[in-house]
Amino acid sequence: AERFYIFRLGNCSCNIFYFAYLAMILFPIMVDNYTTTNILESLKNEPGITKKSKRDVLRLIDNRLLINQVRSVNKDDFEIIKDGHTMEVFLEYDDKVHFMGNVYILIERNKYIELIGN
Repeated sequence: AERFYIFRLGNCSCNIFYFAYLAMILFPIMVDNYTTTNILESLKNEPGITKKSKRDVLRLIDNRLLINQVRSVNKDDFEIIKDGHTMEVFLEYDDKVHFMGNVYILIERNKYIELIGN
């Protein structure tokens, strides 16, 4: 009976290490996702954002990505559509992360924000 208990404990610890490894891989990606969402939401509080050119908005986004050390996204992943007093900012990209062996984790992200001028 003792051997069986030790064997079960061994399998349990392997599962714990497996999920710990998975968490170590996914945690930075989820932090980047949270930070990117906050950067997009912060554009709503930027004064006169809809009056700025697309280039200025992209520069603003790029600076915030740099300050927050977001490495999985760059300014080329953003698309901005400006129409009168409204501006739409789209972020669409895939993140492929090596897990183990020939297994990869693919994370698709689609974010959208509409900015309305005042």
